[in-house]
Amino acid sequence: MTRYISTLILIATFTFNCTVRAQDISSHKWKNRVLIILSDEDSRDQLDQQVNILQSDPEGLNDRKLVIYYVKGDTYRKGINANEWVHGSNTFESFKDSEDHFKVILMGLDGGIKINQSEVLSLDELFSTIDAMPMRRNELRTRNQ
Repeated sequence: MTRYISTLILIATFTFNCTVRAQDISSHKWKNRVLIILSDEDSRDQLDQQVNILQSDPEGLNDRKLVIYYVKGDTYRKGINANEWVHGSNTFESFKDSEDHFKVILMGLDGGIKINQSEVLSLDELFSTIDAMPMRRNELRTRNQ
């Protein structure tokens, strides 16, 4: 009986952890825009370049309600300056493409993909894309009233 309960607890814990990770991105819908940067070992220079670009304007990212995920293989980290890599998540599997070593994906507040490219993304392109979105323009209008 004890062995049965231990097995159930183990299964429940595993299921809960997988569910929490899978919901990590969907939890941002209608609250945050999400930028996902996928890379592998062959694109380390592009990843470093993208990180440096994003770190150059944290206020601009915050103002645009942007949450950033860096993904390498089966690990990811969340946040512009995050150092801790989380292992074993399938959250980003649907975004990976076997042909691309580097990919940048921007998701709007509605969860729709607004940018999906295989090159380093400039802040100008990122900010102009976000600033052209209807919800962002509404945010700016509301702020200025």
